[in-house]
Amino acid sequence: MDKIQELTKLKGLLDNGIIDQKEYEKMKAEILNKANVSQNTISTSTTDKSTDTAKEKDKMVLIKEIATIVEGIYFIEDEDILKDEKSLGNVSGFSGWGGLAESLGIKNAEKKIAKKAKQLNANVVLITNFSDPWGGVKIEGEAYKITI
Repeated sequence: MDKIQELTKLKGLLDNGIIDQKEYEKMKAEILNKANVSQNTISTSTTDKSTDTAKEKDKMVLIKEIATIVEGIYFIEDEDILKDEKSLGNVSGFSGWGGLAESLGIKNAEKKIAKKAKQLNANVVLITNFSDPWGGVKIEGEAYKITI
């Protein structure tokens, strides 16, 4: 979803009294932090085991910098970071909360995805699709296990 649309919907939640100013500021910062993420990519090679370990650590540091964390699972949108990783499987979550309560719907859908990702022993989810069907929010992604 476009960051401006996210901010507009968030402002609507505040204006309608669904969320308070503190929640608004926190969620706004999360949206803006996602928008300010640089498009750095990390490539991996298999030439040296210690180099691979260092690159994996660097990758996880980058993921931690840009991710939204939900129940211990890192949610990212930059597919370049995970381009050399093997997906553990598809994960998705749906919440009936939409419209003015979309932010609540997003949180609920992310919690469902986090639960499914944990079942796959994953610690990172790459968001591949976000849809706002009438009456709800659906988020789809790919689960990954990045070791440190």
